[in-house]
Amino acid sequence: NAVFQAPSTLDATPELEVGALNNHVITHQNTQYVRNTTEYVFSFETTSAVPSGGKVIFTFPDSRILKDSTSTMVVTTGSSFGTTVSGVTVTYDGTDTWVTQIELTDVCTSGCAIDSYQFKIAGGIKNPDYVETLTGNFVTYTSDSSGAVVNRDIVANSDVSAILPYPVTATITRNVATLGDATNLTVSFTTENTFPSGGKIIFKIPTDQITLGTGITCYKGDLSTTLTCSNTTEGSYYVITIDEWCTVSSPTCAAGAALSFVIEGLSNPNLLSANVATTSWEVLTATSSSYPIDGAYTSLKPSPDLEGVTVTVSLVTIDSPIVYAQTTLSVSFTPNSDLPSNALIQIGLPSEFALAPSTESCAQLFPSTATLSCTYTSSGGYLQSIEVTNPCSNSD
Repeated sequence: NAVFQAPSTLDATPELEVGALNNHVITHQNTQYVRNTTEYVFSFETTSAVPSGGKVIFTFPDSRILKDSTSTMVVTTGSSFGTTVSGVTVTYDGTDTWVTQIELTDVCTSGCAIDSYQFKIAGGIKNPDYVETLTGNFVTYTSDSSGAVVNRDIVANSDVSAILPYPVTATITRNVATLGDATNLTVSFTTENTFPSGGKIIFKIPTDQITLGTGITCYKGDLSTTLTCSNTTEGSYYVITIDEWCTVSSPTCAAGAALSFVIEGLSNPNLLSANVATTSWEVLTATSSSYPIDGAYTSLKPSPDLEGVTVTVSLVTIDSPIVYAQTTLSVSFTPNSDLPSNALIQIGLPSEFALAPSTESCAQLFPSTATLSCTYTSSGGYLQSIEVTNPCSNSD
């Protein structure tokens, strides 16, 4: 005769946990570029043994791996991938376009002990036709024969080497190279892949490399056609998008087409440091949804290099012309572009103009009077140059 009875929902605690897959690494190899066949390598260490009849299953982010009907998928394993895996089942999305899951049913027919494993997937897959923004995850897990998970690990798509636009060669030419002056940019490149009707050209300019005017105008390279273009700012880039470059009958959409465009309404930056900036400019062909296909996006910058504005030197004097006498050198000049607050002024001297001094002293006389910090450079007993640091304040 029962006195107490546990409720029907009684469960043991704590709940059983899925074993971890440690050192889980996914390598996207062979090629990262769009429209090319590729391979993926998965390596991991199990922390729980997989029972007899168990499975190894890989699932992928949406739109990451494209089905390739021109080749047969082969999965290999072993230290040098010398063993071909049988019992490979591939699952595709509802449109039969994307690979969503690969299941290996014959790896653990007799069980899989706790150990390190690696698998290569080659054939039957290729990279997408364009670079789409993806947010999903790669999930690798082992299971028993019923599908219950034994080991599992999740890797974000962003942690696997990215799919990249196919690299092309591009040139960017500025028609005026002087600091601060208005300039046009001519961009020329040759496509590698066909890009579709309604496709766009995306031009990315580092924000410290150019100044945008109140409006920009875009033309085809021969200036025969005005193009519809717009600009936005994304992070450290100005992004200029040229809409609908391609039409169904346009030969400029073909693979191997030589393209060029001109952009007006820009100005050069005010600092020569822009010549050595490390951020690359980018030019990309893209779908109508702005997904890149081809692109030049490394070590790309305009030519020729920027040139400084010539200063107007109005006066150079010394207060004593007597040999071996101490004297003062005065230099007056007008800069023809703004100087930043952290500017440097370098004064080069003719050979043997003055002996190397024993003390260094500099002063500003106009527009205000102030003692300045300066450094003398000497060689062979003669003064070669004078560098004045921070001669300008924000109010000067």
